[in-house]
Amino acid sequence: MTPYLWCEYFLTLVMIDNFTHKNLEQLSRQFCEAHHIKLKDLAQPIRLALTGVTISPPLFDVMELLGQKECLQRIANLWDWRRTHEGT
Repeated sequence: MTPYLWCEYFLTLVMIDNFTHKNLEQLSRQFCEAHHIKLKDLAQPIRLALTGVTISPPLFDVMELLGQKECLQRIANLWDWRRTHEGT
């Protein structure tokens, strides 16, 4: 996922009022459609950011259980790590 899309999705998550499985899935599908990407191409890096692995329980269940604040923090942490380790 490009840095632009990563930031756009992050900002989209910031704006969600009701951080539920249903809303997250709907929003993510709309995001993918609007940006012409597949859901799996969005889900895998987000899953990695949230869980530290590429295989986990359903992503939107994980996101709802963690909550908005924790999800945003973990996504930001992976982004920071990626920026500092890029090219090494």
